[in-house]
Amino acid sequence: MKIRHLIFLFLFVLLTVTNLNADQKEINFVVLANRGHKQAYDRWKPLADYLQEKTGYKFNLIPFDFNQIEDSLRKDQADIIVSTSVYFVKFQDKYKVKSIATLKNSDSSSYFCGVIISKKDSNIKKLEDLKGKKIAAVSYDSTCGYLVQSALLKQHNIDVNEVANIWVAENEDNIVYAVYNGAFQAGFLNAGIFNDIALEKKLNLDSFNIINARRNQGLDYICSTDTWPHWPLYVKKDFDPQKQKMIQDALFNIANDVSLQEKTGLYGFVPPLDYSVVKKAMDLMSGIEPASEEQKSLKKK
Repeated sequence: MKIRHLIFLFLFVLLTVTNLNADQKEINFVVLANRGHKQAYDRWKPLADYLQEKTGYKFNLIPFDFNQIEDSLRKDQADIIVSTSVYFVKFQDKYKVKSIATLKNSDSSSYFCGVIISKKDSNIKKLEDLKGKKIAAVSYDSTCGYLVQSALLKQHNIDVNEVANIWVAENEDNIVYAVYNGAFQAGFLNAGIFNDIALEKKLNLDSFNIINARRNQGLDYICSTDTWPHWPLYVKKDFDPQKQKMIQDALFNIANDVSLQEKTGLYGFVPPLDYSVVKKAMDLMSGIEPASEEQKSLKKK
């Protein structure tokens, strides 16, 4: 009887240790699905596979919507996250996350910008024309899909509350088509994604006005705003430093290897940029979200 109990105890301990080691060998990699879950999975899966190959850890790729990102930290579902810098700044104090890398936007830049679009035949040609118009924005927690456009308006003495009818789309593809089809008079989104959507879907960029159009150094597309630090890759509080170092080494190698860029579909990563400029913009816009009753989800339209 005693021998049977000892065998049971041995097997129980062995199973527990095995499961613990299995858990320690897995990393939950949460990515923002700003263009939908499938697109996010397809975009980030090659990177997850590459990191898995280089580190020996299993990377569980989890695409989440804007409104799910914070839950992933609160419920301890995320080990590392790639998302908008607004979330990173919000979570620095609240969840003690730490940025370990910044996504490159091109061969020469780790910055991106926002764009404000209207349909070509629209009478919206300049920032002042946006007052009182019906506008689609990707999320109030988007850097280049809401924050930078709102900050730009404020710089021109236009309160975002004067741009009363803002709807939240939560998918940047929806914004382009909503403006193109006339459902909305203007849209806020990431300028690079606007360019990508036009290329992928074969929409003619000449079908749109770009409000406050400008060229920014290091970017090969037109923007409406200044450039801002691109998405951070950040880790949860108390993330293992050894794992972090292995991940960083793998990430930074991508920028120096064309074959890795082709393999991952990314330009690579650089050491984390300073996101204090994003925090300053968030502080500037604090409490100035649109007060209109028209704050609804585009998905419900």
